[in-house]
Order: sequence, then structure tokens, then C-alpha cells
Amino acid sequence: MSIKELRKITVEIPFKSENIALIIYQSILPEVTNRKLARGQVKAKIKNNKIILAFYSRKTTIIRALWNSYIRWILSITKVLEIFNQ
Repeated sequence: MSIKELRKITVEIPFKSENIALIIYQSILPEVTNRKLARGQVKAKIKNNKIILAFYSRKTTIIRALWNSYIRWILSITKVLEIFNQ
């Protein structure tokens, strides 16, 4: 994929603490690093208490599908952490 052809959407997701952000980041990192998609790509980084996700694809619909997957994973991990912290 040529960089000129790609669309990019960047999302910053803030969390209550750096520790929670780090746990969630480490949980999704295998999916980010091991997934090589011909149709789209995701890059992730962590900065303080925020996870920054960048979605790349030629098609907006692919970016939306990737976003939906990642936000579901993040919400699931967040719910599990809430249960364990009760």
C-alpha cells in the first residue's frame, strides 16, 4: 500500500490511570503486532494515561471495522478490570 493511497484516523483514549492504560495497552498489543492485514493496519502507542490508536486503510469502511473490533476489546478488558477491582 502506498502512503498516498491510505486514509488515516487517529484516536486517543484516556483512562483513569497510567496503570489501567498500560494493562489495556499490553492486552491489545499482540493483536496490533501480530496482525498483518492486506486491507488495513493499526498502530498503537501509549502516552501517560492515554492509548493512541492509528488506523490506516484505503477504505473508510475497513477503518470503521477495525475501530469497532478494537473498541470492543478495550471495553471488554475494562469491564474485566472493574470486576477484579470490586
